[in-house]
Amino acid sequence: MKKISFFFILIIIVLLSDTSYSYENSIIYKINNEIITKYDVKKEANYLKALNPNLKDLDISKLRKLALKSIIREKIKKIELEKSKTLGEYLDDPMILNTFKNIYRNIGIKDEDAFEQYLKKFNISIEWTKMKLEIETLWNSLIYNKYRNQVSIDKEEIRKKLKRDIKLKKTQKKFLLSEIVVKFNSSQEFLGLTKMIKESIAKIGFSNTASIYSISSSANKGGKIGWVNQTSLSPKILNEIKDLVNGEYTKPIKIDSNFIILKIEDSQITNIQIKLEEALNKRILNERNRQLDQFSTIFFNRIKKNIIIDG
Repeated sequence: MKKISFFFILIIIVLLSDTSYSYENSIIYKINNEIITKYDVKKEANYLKALNPNLKDLDISKLRKLALKSIIREKIKKIELEKSKTLGEYLDDPMILNTFKNIYRNIGIKDEDAFEQYLKKFNISIEWTKMKLEIETLWNSLIYNKYRNQVSIDKEEIRKKLKRDIKLKKTQKKFLLSEIVVKFNSSQEFLGLTKMIKESIAKIGFSNTASIYSISSSANKGGKIGWVNQTSLSPKILNEIKDLVNGEYTKPIKIDSNFIILKIEDSQITNIQIKLEEALNKRILNERNRQLDQFSTIFFNRIKKNIIIDG
């Protein structure tokens, strides 16, 4: 009798394991020929939590929606990149390795070995992470090569404004910033979206709101931008943040068809000589990146229209 009970229990365990495996590998979305399973969503959610620990406090249903949105965006980018690239051949590219290094340093990890151990806690491998970064880096390179000649920057106008802003002082303020960038199509939509974003910040925090709603590439890091010198910021942005204290965030700032909300995580006064040309190059770089981000959104939305999404 005991022998029969043992085999009966064993059969039940096997059946339950098969059912669990089948459930996790069930297809929930199809992007052209790319599939997304429930397991993929679970793994992506772990990846997002690894890069942004604040997401551990996010409601599980919202985290899964965020993970699904992230995978769909990645699949669409992957489909476009594979028209001209063979993915997997660029994993040792210096740009990708540098991006990889910045990822773990941004969350306070000093080297790759420590990062590998950290990722294991989330059931994620170094190789899988690098493949994801390869897609993102190659996408940014594609956008740059495609639109760099369309970037319009008035260097002399920026120089004039910069001179008025800094007046060659020996001290400057720098800010540790996070951002939420949202696209809107009308004044009415702007009001509705800003209300929704403010309510979300009050309910789940700035970082989680950035992860869910921001269209910027910083969304996967909870909106974190990093340290930015005041001389690198446009007068419009600087005017909005200069009187804020750490932990406060700006009102929605309209920039073309987007609005941005910036949060000051920390700030410092530095006693260094401000070099005009260096500050000018940083401001030009920020403006170029802002325009390229817009082109990236436009191009992504255009190719998305030609993608078959079933789910």
